[in-house]
Amino acid sequence: MRADFTVEGFGAEILLDKARRVTVYAPDDEDTRGMTVMDSEQFGMRHRSAIRLCGSVPDVAVIVVSQDGGVSLVWNQDGKACFKTGISISHSGMLIG
Repeated sequence: MRADFTVEGFGAEILLDKARRVTVYAPDDEDTRGMTVMDSEQFGMRHRSAIRLCGSVPDVAVIVVSQDGGVSLVWNQDGKACFKTGISISHSGMLIG
């Protein structure tokens, strides 16, 4: 997707050459002090691609819209790929540390 929101493509899985295996963490609470380790392979292609990208590139955040209708947020926090599901787009308290 370009900066003007023109869609360049969709339905592709991001595969990074020579990328290390990415561990994904789910915050246990709103301020992300506690983290639960999750298996990234349990997720579908969109989520795995977002996790790989966020685990490899600092200062990145990805909003993933599942075909089932759920919205997830994946971001890089201190070099860790973090994952939060059940995001409400209108939730004003959603903070990324």
